[in-house]
Amino acid sequence: KRSTSSPNDEGHEPEYGEAGCFGLWENEGEDVDVAYVHVACSAEKKIFEVVQCKASKNSVTEAWKKKFKQKAILTQLSERLDKGRIGILAFWAAFAVYAFGFAPGGGEADTELLKALISNPLDVTIDPVYVFIFNSLGVLPAVYASLLTGGGKQQLVPSWPFVSLSFFLGFFALGPYLGLRDERDFPTSQSRLTTFGKFANSAPNEVLLWASATALYVLLLSVPDLYTAETFEHFKALFLSSRFVHISTLDFIVLSAFMYGPILEDMKRRNPGSEYDEGRVESLKKQAAFFAAVPVIGPAVHLLVRPRLPQ
Repeated sequence: KRSTSSPNDEGHEPEYGEAGCFGLWENEGEDVDVAYVHVACSAEKKIFEVVQCKASKNSVTEAWKKKFKQKAILTQLSERLDKGRIGILAFWAAFAVYAFGFAPGGGEADTELLKALISNPLDVTIDPVYVFIFNSLGVLPAVYASLLTGGGKQQLVPSWPFVSLSFFLGFFALGPYLGLRDERDFPTSQSRLTTFGKFANSAPNEVLLWASATALYVLLLSVPDLYTAETFEHFKALFLSSRFVHISTLDFIVLSAFMYGPILEDMKRRNPGSEYDEGRVESLKKQAAFFAAVPVIGPAVHLLVRPRLPQ
């Protein structure tokens, strides 16, 4: 905000914008010899940085933005690293170390298995349990995209790179974002979403995800020998001998386990005023736990029945 008032003027109240900061020009005019921009955080109202430049108004503004961005990222990062976020990031790091350093298997067998799955991803003769897991890893990132993009505004980092990479890397891509993001459970609208977010939250996409999850369960449960000891032993042997199967199975479990938080946040976002009603919040927590308890199809059903975002 450009103002003829000095920040030290008594009674002067600067305006705070969406970016959570403000700038005050001590000098009036388009081009000045020396301009000072005072940057403050709207939450703590402390002076973070004073930028001094011998330049025009535009270049001073750019210098202010650069300085504030550097300071704000470090400040926000330190504020975000509470116990919960540190736990998520530590788990992500430990999972990555285990997966790429200690997981069993590897070699030509994994390559041949991957080729077979790519040529026919629904071939249950490979292993019905793993075929279900393998295909579910294409649905779960899409569910996360629909849940997270609604609260993707004003985050420390954008959601779309992490969500997009999670289709190929699963939790290895999504984990850092879950550890650094803030909860955004306040109401939003379709118009505030990005193009990617609008598609992820569209009714056709939600129906497609529900249909895909349902089809995977039908495929799995229609296998005649699913509940036999032979099926279990075959999957167990595959899990212990193939690094690809081992890591992707653990990835499936982790992605399913972390689903509760984003579902609950999405529910609060679509139920305005729920944060002021403890009974309503408890009800939403139970519903979120119910949807998250059934892998793949539970979260997909939530997407299907949740209230629509207003335009």
